[in-house]
Order: sequence, then C-alpha cells, then structure tokens
Amino acid sequence: MNSASLFCLPYRLRLDAPALVSGVTGDPNTVSGERYIPGASIWGACATEWIFRKRLGTQAHADAGFARLFLRGALQFLNAYPQLEDDAERSLPLPLSLRKPKHGIDGWVDLAACYEDDEDADSELEGAGVRVEGFGRLRLSGEDGSDRGVGVQAAMRARLVTHIARSDRLLARPTAEDGALFTYSALDGGQEFRGFVLGAQHDLELLRQVLFDEEDRLMLRIGRSRSAEYGGQARLTPGAVSEYTGEIEESETQERDEGLVLTLTAPLIPPPGVRESGRLVFPIEQLARLLQAAGVRVQGEALSKVRPWVRTVTVGGFSGVWKLPRPQEEALAAGSVFLFPQLQMDQGQRASVQRHALGQRTAEGFGRFVLSWHGQVVHYRVESHQPRRPPSQPGGEVPEVLRGVVLEMARTWARERVRSKALEGPALQRYREMTAAHAKAILALLDDYSAKRDGAIRRQLEEWQERLRQGGKAVPRLITDLLEKFDQPFSTWSAPVTTTLGVVSTDLPQELRQLLTAIDRRDVLEQEDMVRTLLMLYYRTLCEEIYRRCKTEKRSQSVLRGVEELDR
Repeated sequence: MNSASLFCLPYRLRLDAPALVSGVTGDPNTVSGERYIPGASIWGACATEWIFRKRLGTQAHADAGFARLFLRGALQFLNAYPQLEDDAERSLPLPLSLRKPKHGIDGWVDLAACYEDDEDADSELEGAGVRVEGFGRLRLSGEDGSDRGVGVQAAMRARLVTHIARSDRLLARPTAEDGALFTYSALDGGQEFRGFVLGAQHDLELLRQVLFDEEDRLMLRIGRSRSAEYGGQARLTPGAVSEYTGEIEESETQERDEGLVLTLTAPLIPPPGVRESGRLVFPIEQLARLLQAAGVRVQGEALSKVRPWVRTVTVGGFSGVWKLPRPQEEALAAGSVFLFPQLQMDQGQRASVQRHALGQRTAEGFGRFVLSWHGQVVHYRVESHQPRRPPSQPGGEVPEVLRGVVLEMARTWARERVRSKALEGPALQRYREMTAAHAKAILALLDDYSAKRDGAIRRQLEEWQERLRQGGKAVPRLITDLLEKFDQPFSTWSAPVTTTLGVVSTDLPQELRQLLTAIDRRDVLEQEDMVRTLLMLYYRTLCEEIYRRCKTEKRSQSVLRGVEELDR
C-alpha cells in the first residue's frame, strides 16, 4: 500500500449490552475477557455483515470487493480502545516504562526518560515502583516550561459472572459427576470505544457505502456467548474519511536530545524465525527497511543497541469459517517500549514510518506503533476523573434498538427464572400433568401476549378451561394459576409477592429495571401493564420449556419401547 495515499475511517463503537471478548490468559476455571475490542473482532463482524448484505453465502471469496478488502489486506482494522471520558478521545495502551513510585513522588515516572548510558542508572527507580497498566494518554503540561507532564487514565467497567457448565441443559442443575464451575470476565454495557480503519480512500468509501444504513450506523454483534446473557450488541458510528496522520497528535510528541522511543499500540507478532535463544525479539530488520524507505540514515549499530521495557502475551482468536480456534502465537504486548539511543529523525520521517505496521496479521490491527510519544518528560501528574453526572431522561420517542435490548434482557431473565425455579422439584412434578398438546395450546394463546389486554387473555383462558371440562379432559394447573393471578388486585403485586410459579415480581436485574424505567419514565414496579407483560413473558417461556421437555420425554419413551421390542 502506498503510504502517501493512506486514509483512515475513524469510528465510535458503543456497547449496548455486555460483551465477552475472550483472551487466552487465565486458568481453567476463568475466561478472561480483553479490556478492548480487538481489530480482528471488528474485521470479522464487518466481513460477516458484508456477506449478509450482498447475499454471498459460501461464495464470498468470489466477490472482488470482499476478496480485496478482507482477504488481501487492503484494509487494516485497528483496535478499538476505551474512550476517555473527559474529551471523548481515543486512549492508547499506557507504556510499560511508566512506574508509580511507592514513596516520595506523587504521580508517574517514565523510566524511558530516566535512561542514561549506564544500564544501572534507573535501577533504583525501577525497583521502587509498580508498573502502570491500562489505557490513557500522555500530554505535555505546557504550564511553566518544566519537565512535568499530564497523564490521563481511562476508566473501565467489567463484570464478573460465575457459571456452571453442564452437558444436560434440561436438568438445569449440576450433579456430582457433571457441572464445572467457571467465571466470565466481560466488558460491561454502556461503554464507548474508538478505533480506525486504514486503507485507500476509495476502499474506505466503498466499505461505508455497503455496510452503513441511512442513519450512518452499523449494528454489530461482538464477542462470544451471544446467545446467553452476553448479547454483545454494539453500534458502530463512522466519522469522515480523511488522510491518516497517526494515532497521536503532533502536539503530543516529545523529542529527546538523543535517541528515539518506539511504543507499541497493539500486540506485535514477529515474523517467523525472529527469535533469539528461544525468546521473542523486536524485528529490527523490518524496522530498518521502513526507516530507509522514509529517508532515515541508519549508521552502523544504531538499531542494534536498544533498551526495552516489554512483556509477552499469547494471541489466539476464533475462525468463523473453520469454526475452530485459531493457532495461538506469542507476541510482544501492547505498551512495550523500545529506546534506540543512537537514532534520530525529523517530524516528516516519523509521520512516514508510523503509517506502517510491523510483524504479522497487520490487517487485523497487530503491530501498530507510535514514535516519540514519550521519553522526554520524567514526571507525570495524574488527572483524576470527576464522577459522571447521572444521565437525564431524553425526550422524544424511545429508539427501537433500546426496545430490542430490553426485550432480549427480559427473555434472558424469564429463561433463567424458569430453569432455576419452575422446572425443579415439586414445581416440576405439579406440571407433569401438562401434556405436549396442552403446552402447544397455551403457547398459541400467549403468542401475541404483548398486544392483548388482560380481559381478552382471561376470556380465552376461561373459554378453553370450560371446553376441556365439558370434554372430560384434565385442565392444566397453569390455566388455573393464570386465572388466579388475574383475579388478584394489583396492589398485592407491588410487594415482594411470590406467585404460585415461584416468580418474585420485584426480583428484576438492576440493568433491566433501569431500562424499563427509562422507556416508560416511571418506576417499573408501579406499572401494572409492565408487570403483567413480564409475567406473560415468563409464562410463555415456561410453556416453551415444558413443551420442549414433553417432546424430549416422549421421544425417549418411544426409543425405549423400540429397544424393548428388539430384545424380545
């Protein structure tokens, strides 16, 4: 790709629901999620949307546009990092050379700026502080001409949820032989991330034309476990296509009197064979070619003498085409710092080199770096975030996307309540009398529950109950329970009342309660229609589970009878 024609499409990605973007770190009982949205996830979601909108099916590789943009690397999808709350700016992985001293100095110290020719010059500071981790920005203070800077750290929200893996999902509980306990660490919903897509101007315009709707947005599903509580729903809003100038502003650069600091803004997977005594090393030869192409004169051992602050990570992923995990590879972690004491370059040369990436899988955002982002300022004071004001109630109509999120959360709530309470022990035995035919009839009755008034549902229940009695058939207990619930005054629903099916009306997830309140602008438990709607959703979910279980049991009995006949 010609560096002179490199353009970027900035985008803002907002999570409307929690997302689990799993990494490969942790232990067998923990699924550790990433704290950012990898470019590979954006690449895969956009490729899936392109195939869907163009109806390519399994012949996507035959589409010239798809093959060029997604398979041949014409586009590079950079990682989406957390948005800073103060100015909506994209954060970056903080350099691994930053330390927070335990005593004496308030703020951060940059070891890359403390470096001298003596290798032991900064050992005292390095041993006395803890590494600063996370995402943020480094800026020059510009207040009094001193060497102090300002560090801004992005706030992140994650959720930790415990699950039990079981092979028999109909059983709905672990047993002594089956049921492993594990924990998910996922990104919480409501957070915003920012990233870039790099490429030629016409390719970026084509991507925007195909993927984005009339409102200039794209609805995506990010991460794994999307059919469970991690919906991963996300909205991607693009900016204007413009010439790419780098991941940092020129006003943020810090030019040292001697030497150059290179900082990775994404994990770097070195080319095959770039190892030294079995460990990863920086791809010096590849960097040398980029410097020569930019007109930088590299003399003698200018690149061989380097001071690093690094750590390694394991990079994995999942292939939606193969339906298999991708091979795991070792990589230099984002935030790794490399100080070249004998290297110098001007502003234009830095801009030219930063347009490129190093190592493998650069189309997925790997191998990105910045030059001279830090290394001059020794001390940084850290800005503290002010608590965000509670969001005010917006006016106008409620967006359809919010209604969809609420409905999906309510379905998850109902499904969990049914499986944990209604289909266990005595409650399950009570409904053994309910045959598959009964369940199917009730499903048909509640199919349009959201559009029916309580009176219409009650009349249909009473009519069906009387028809069953006249025909001499057993009336499912569920019908009686529904009728009893409709006859109870609504005032009894406002207290924590346990219904005959084990539903506690006030036991709603906090996120679901907030969304329901936002839609109707009142407390959810003060709304008769909303509570009745939730109960109807619960009853429908119960019918679906019973119907599925009845079909499974009938199928099992049929197979058992066939085996017995063969034995005879």
